[in-house]
Amino acid sequence: MAHESAEDLFHFNVGGWHFSVPRSKLSQFPDSLLWKEASALTSSESQRLFIDRDGSTFRHVHYYLYTSKLSFSSCA
Repeated sequence: MAHESAEDLFHFNVGGWHFSVPRSKLSQFPDSLLWKEASALTSSESQRLFIDRDGSTFRHVHYYLYTSKLSFSSCA
C-alpha cells in the first residue's frame, strides 16, 4: 500500500486506542456513520475524531476497513 499523506488520513481515538484510516478506505462506505462524521471534520480539526466506545472492539472495524473481511478469532 502506498503511504498516505497526513491530509489523507483520519485519526480516531476510540476509548484511548488510536487508529488511523486512509480517506480512500473510509470513503468506500459513504452511507456509514463513521464516514459521515469524519468527512464533516474541518481542516482546523486536523481530521481527528474521538469516539467514546471500546477501542478493543473497534479494532475489528479497523481490520474490516482494510481487508473487507470480518475476523473475530480473538473473541472468547
